[in-house]
Amino acid sequence: MNKLFYFSFALLFLATVVSCGKKQGSSSDALPTPKKRFILPEVPAMLMSDSDKQVFLALHYFDKFNFKDTTQIHLPDVAEAGLVNFIALLQKVPGQVRDSATVLAFQKASVVSRMYVYFWKTLDRYLDDPNSPIRNEDSYISVCQSIVKLPKVDEVVTSNATFKLRQALKNRTGMLAANFQITLESGKRMKMSDLKGKYTLLFFYEPDCHTCIQAKAFMRQSGYLNSLIMNSIVTVLAFYPQDDKQVWLQRLPDCAPCWVNGYDPEGYFTEKQPYDLRAFPTFYL
Repeated sequence: MNKLFYFSFALLFLATVVSCGKKQGSSSDALPTPKKRFILPEVPAMLMSDSDKQVFLALHYFDKFNFKDTTQIHLPDVAEAGLVNFIALLQKVPGQVRDSATVLAFQKASVVSRMYVYFWKTLDRYLDDPNSPIRNEDSYISVCQSIVKLPKVDEVVTSNATFKLRQALKNRTGMLAANFQITLESGKRMKMSDLKGKYTLLFFYEPDCHTCIQAKAFMRQSGYLNSLIMNSIVTVLAFYPQDDKQVWLQRLPDCAPCWVNGYDPEGYFTEKQPYDLRAFPTFYL
């Protein structure tokens, strides 16, 4: 009786070990989950020139991207890296192609609201942030225009893009600069259009801004800039676009006497925002 018991127990133990071993083996034999990556479309072999290849890639860039897979938002090597490379590509193609490619990207992203919002926030950060190393105004305007043109997917995104497009289109290269009133230390008022000189260098700053103070010191010490001022080729307008006279006067000695130095006691810049001032210092020529 004892022998049968021990023999039965041994068989049961052996069966358990074999069963567990088989289960472990099946787990180790399972294929690993493939790592997600951004897949580019295949360029037709008939396209020989780099410019033709770049145009094709721009217009078909997201053909193999699964917009419904929102997990890619949390994978920087996939969605974010793909958008950063898309930005670089847009700067290599003609403006008309850039605009078409941007519209196509948002049309495809619009199938999933969350992905659409992610595309906007990522492109907004890289293309419009003053501290972004790949900031590009032309591409950013294209992004904003695409959102404004397309049917509304997200009310907040459309509202933000509409406002930022209006700001970005102000005082573009080749446009007549917006005129505004300047109040000098003496209290005298004049308009920016009253300034003499072939060129006007607009220098918008905050009095206590460390970078602005450094910029003023550099400009004052620049022999090249000073020679342009002395020869009436360039007029520098150093302008504090706010109304705190006391703060402005405390740092006024940082500005060169040969500059036109003024501020905005009426709060015109705060109310009307004639220039897109998102960081200080900001320069316009």
